[in-house]
Amino acid sequence: MTSIFTADTDLTPYDHLMPKPAIDELNPPLKALSGRRLWAARESQKMNFKDLDDAPEDTLNRILWWDAKGYDTPYPARH
Repeated sequence: MTSIFTADTDLTPYDHLMPKPAIDELNPPLKALSGRRLWAARESQKMNFKDLDDAPEDTLNRILWWDAKGYDTPYPARH
């Protein structure tokens, strides 16, 4: 990792980026969801995130894919 650091400190000011959704915005209630969003919310509630690698990999991958790419975006097919 030493290759990514320099000996000289860079004190140049920077502009921070504000996240688009409010950080304190709560998830909508289940009754406000439908389709894949509702499925994703229900499946997420079932998952155990307290134990490492306990969440079902394929289901979690799909939820993360649709959350990042949009719930109307087709999930990639396995080759």
